[in-house]
Amino acid sequence: MERTDYTTIQNVILDAGPIIHLEEIDSLHLLLDFKRLIIPDAVCGICQ
Repeated sequence: MERTDYTTIQNVILDAGPIIHLEEIDSLHLLLDFKRLIIPDAVCGICQ
């Protein structure tokens, strides 16, 4: 089985789940590994 090289991923579209759960474990900093985060307005409203 071939492994995915996640270091080449530059754009990430997030929904509320990953943001909420990364915040719960104080790990939002992990998202800084990506070049561009795309967070829809509806998701921002949920996460605030």
